[in-house]
Amino acid sequence: MNLWITGRYTWLAPCEVAAGMDPVALRRTFGKSLRLFGGFDKRLVAQGKAAIDAEFRRLQPVIKEGGYLPAIDHSVSADISWDNYRHFVDAVRKASAQIA
Repeated sequence: MNLWITGRYTWLAPCEVAAGMDPVALRRTFGKSLRLFGGFDKRLVAQGKAAIDAEFRRLQPVIKEGGYLPAIDHSVSADISWDNYRHFVDAVRKASAQIA
């Protein structure tokens, strides 16, 4: 990753949680110079609204800093209910409104 920053590659998409990538840890290590897309574990979205809300609280500092777009890694899996997905999308909208 350090080579990417040195080479002026500053955008990481997707930030894949299942591969051990964490937006909070990446931001702590590389600062705001690394922009991130993804980083929201779809397995948590499948678990329900409480898990979604808890993850948004954990990611809140990175969201507020900017340069991070929370999104589900790759594609939405079949075990995610429509209600859970809608809750996730509403939470993304709310988070976006807070930084706009």
